[in-house]
Formats: sequence, C-alpha cells, structure tokens
Amino acid sequence: MKDLTYQTLVLEQPGEHVLTVRINRPEVRNAISTQVGADLHDVFTRLINDTQDYRCVILTGTGDKAFCAGGDLKEMADTALEIPPADFRFSQDEDETTIEEVAKGSAARIDWTPRFIDYLYTSLSNSMAFSASDAMPLRQRTKLLMGLQAFGGFVILALVIARSVGILD
Repeated sequence: MKDLTYQTLVLEQPGEHVLTVRINRPEVRNAISTQVGADLHDVFTRLINDTQDYRCVILTGTGDKAFCAGGDLKEMADTALEIPPADFRFSQDEDETTIEEVAKGSAARIDWTPRFIDYLYTSLSNSMAFSASDAMPLRQRTKLLMGLQAFGGFVILALVIARSVGILD
C-alpha cells in the first residue's frame, strides 16, 4: 500500500500496522480539490479491500500552517456550473432575496403560459387534495411525477374501497 503514488497524497508507514496518509498541497493549505478527493477515495477504498493488517490510519497534511483548509474555493469557482432551474417554488423564497434558479422556473417569467401538463397536474392534485401546501412544482417533469403520485393515491383508494364493499373477490 505504501508503494502507491498519488498526485496529491503521500503515503508513509511509520510503524507496523500504521499508515500515514498526508495531503500534499501546502501551497493552498492542503485544500481539498477534486483530485485530492479522488485520491483519498482510492486510498480508503484500497484500505477497505486490502489484505494487509492496518490497525491505524493517520490522516494529516503537509506544512505547518494548517492541516486542511477545507474545500478548494478557487477550484470550485473555476468549475462552477450554471445553476439549473428549480423544480419547486417554496413560499419561504418569495421575498427580495429570491434566488435566480427559482426565478428561472417561476410563473413570473414573461413568456409563461399554462400548458396541458399544468392543467393535468392541477386537476390530478386537486381531485385528491394531494398537492403540497407550501411548495409549488415549476417544471413539467415535477408536475408529471406529482400528478402520477396523486393518481396512484386515487387508484389505491378506489381499490381499498372496492375491496371493503366486496366488489373485488
């Protein structure tokens, strides 16, 4: 195990049954980047499956300023993806701090008009009063899934009633 080499980790065996895993990024106070995460995952996966008898694993960092600064914020900012539209609009988000993802999918969009899915969702959820009281679905797939759930509840209720009155054998 100690013979493995990683881009961001150094493995040492200071004693019998002891393995030291050292994060080796002192220039950024050992911040955890995607590569560090992948390397740590590989090391600990190998440890779980390893036949050697390690009884102690020490996780530490290189340098004397910090063990680990947390997530690598620079990498996160550089690789941030566009936020997808929200699936739900919660009543708690309806203020001046409404975030962009909710605004993208809300009815406040200028080009929004109700479509078949919107009417279908409304009829299915209202027929069983199975709609959420404080969360409104914004996307078509969310409305379809919630409508399917409401319809499933209706079918189960119908089957239970039919069975209880003896219609089904």
